[in-house]
Order: sequence, then structure tokens, then C-alpha cells
Amino acid sequence: MEKSTIRKFALNLAFFQLFSCAAAKSESKLVLVDDTNKNNPIYERYDTDTKKYSKISIFDEINARSHQYGACQNVFESHFNRLIDDPLIWDEMQKIFPWKSIGNKEYALLFYKFYFNIFSDDGCGYAALTSYIFRLFEGREKEFYDTFGFSMYDVDTDIKFVDFNYEIIMLKFFNYYIKSNNATEDIKNATMRKVYEYKLEEYKDKKKNHRKAFSEFKNWTPEEFHKWKDINDLYKSKIDELTKKLKSIPENDRRYGLPLEDSLGNLTKFLAKYGIKTKPSITDGSKGTKADDILAVEDYILTEQKESYDYKETGQHYLYVVDKEKDGEIVVASWGSKHIFEDKPNSWVKRLRINSNIIKH
Repeated sequence: MEKSTIRKFALNLAFFQLFSCAAAKSESKLVLVDDTNKNNPIYERYDTDTKKYSKISIFDEINARSHQYGACQNVFESHFNRLIDDPLIWDEMQKIFPWKSIGNKEYALLFYKFYFNIFSDDGCGYAALTSYIFRLFEGREKEFYDTFGFSMYDVDTDIKFVDFNYEIIMLKFFNYYIKSNNATEDIKNATMRKVYEYKLEEYKDKKKNHRKAFSEFKNWTPEEFHKWKDINDLYKSKIDELTKKLKSIPENDRRYGLPLEDSLGNLTKFLAKYGIKTKPSITDGSKGTKADDILAVEDYILTEQKESYDYKETGQHYLYVVDKEKDGEIVVASWGSKHIFEDKPNSWVKRLRINSNIIKH
């Protein structure tokens, strides 16, 4: 498989300025250590102070500045255009919902946009498990490429930016969950409703603005009037068509987040396709938490850069445990950022631990 297009999330000028400044202060640089496979160049970080090399880590402090401190589901909403232009992402969507099955490319792009929005809303569990997969392969870039068919990351050496390919793994796992849990029709209906609602409002606005023109002209020729009427009739026809389509689609309030059960959304079967054996287990509470656990939590506190946030009614959320400090602080990754997790007396916490074995290719 060809290497994916680099999706530099830092393309806007403000980010370049911010990150370039941050990188300049950094005492490390990215060094190419293996270019045997042109589709999978392998890098390490070189510390100019210690003169030592280290493997590329998803939990490097530098990654927190670019919101790649672990996987982040929110990018599916905030960076839709860049993601859908990635051949890997596009091809994956064609496997589950080919654009021709949606109707036309305009409707398909809207469908994918709303589909990604649904994932962004419900994707924290898939993001946490994607972080687990990337953590599992840290320093094993060749094995990752041989396993999944694409590189773990792309690199911009000028600004020392590592762009991890989290999104395609998240999407593949989510699509697998949708298909294996007979949710394909439900999520298609839910997404098509959003498409039709969007287009319905668009045509209503067009018809409203078009009708304003009728009062602005006093001496229309018959040709001008008939041209106006044809467009007005077209808008009315589209509105009637979309209204009829909306009535034909059943409503449902199904959610598509990762279920907290032993199968973890069929994680074991999903990874088995790639030659990775897993055995997940779930226990109550945060006691005994260690690095690479995943916490499913409700009513909790996260601290980021000394600012604490009390999450009371956000619903179940998944956090990836990066480390357990000597003082007992639990360092976690969420939304691509670094946090300190703190549970409360009334917190609801489940601890997920996954034992894995990568079968040699």
C-alpha cells in the first residue's frame, strides 16, 4: 500500500509560529535512522544534551503541544477536510459506505462529515484503544507497517513534528464495531437524516431568498418571470422530495460509543485480523492502576497545566493511563492532551487491562 498523504494538522500559520517557537526551545531533534522502506522511514529523537537517542513515543511531551499525546477523536470533526482527503481514510469509508451508495459525491461528502461527527461524539473509547495499539508498537515501526500496511507516523523534520496515523486505526476499529454489531443500517439512517435535514434547510433558505426577488421587480418580461418560476418550482420540488425522504427514515437514539464489556467492541476479533492476540479484563475502581491501563470513568477531575476541571455529567469517558507517579498521581491521555486524573468519593471507575501478544510476521 502506498504511503498516505501527510496530513499536517499544523498547516495554518498560527500553529506553525507556535510550534516552531516551541521546537526551537526543545533540546531534541528528529533523526532518520532507517530509510530501507521509502514508505516507512523510521526516526528517533536525539537529545543534544545527553547525546542519546530514544524511540519515537506517542507520549513525548512535545506531542502534547500538537494535541497528539495519544489519539484524539475530536479531529474527525475539527479536521474533516484534511482527513477525507487522505487516501487511507477515503478507501476505508468506501469499504463500509461507498460514495455511489449514498447517491452522489456532494451527498456522500456530507454523509462522511456527519458520520465523522457521530464518531467524534462517541469515539473516546476507540481513541483510548488506538493509543494502546500505538503504545504496543512503540519502537517497532517496521512491525507496525508489516501489520497494518501503512506507517505509524509521518515526519516534518523542519519543525520537529511527528504526525501519528491514529485516525485510520480509530476509523477501522469503529467501522469494524459498526459492522460486527449489526449497526450499519441504524447509523446509515441516522447519518442520512442529518444529510437530508441539512439539505432541506439549505433549499428552504434558497427558496426564501429567491422569493424576495419577486417583490423587487415591477416590470418583468414573461421570459424573466418564467425563469424565476422555474427556479422557484425546482426549490419547491427539492423541499418536497427531502421532506418525503425524512419521513421515510425511522428515528433512533442509538449511541455508538465503545461498550464497557469483556469484548470491548469486539477488540479481540478486530486485532486478531492483524495477528495480535489480546485478552482484556475489567475490574472496579482505580486502585492498582498502572501504565497502559484504560479507565472508564464518570464524575471525575482532570488537571491540565495546573487547571482543574470537574466533570460531573459528561457521561462515561475513557482515559488512557500513561504513568503512575511515585506520589500516586495518575497521568492520563485524553483528547490528545496530557492530564492528571483524580477520582472522587462518588466517582464511578472501571479499570481495563489488556494483555497482548504480537504474532511475528
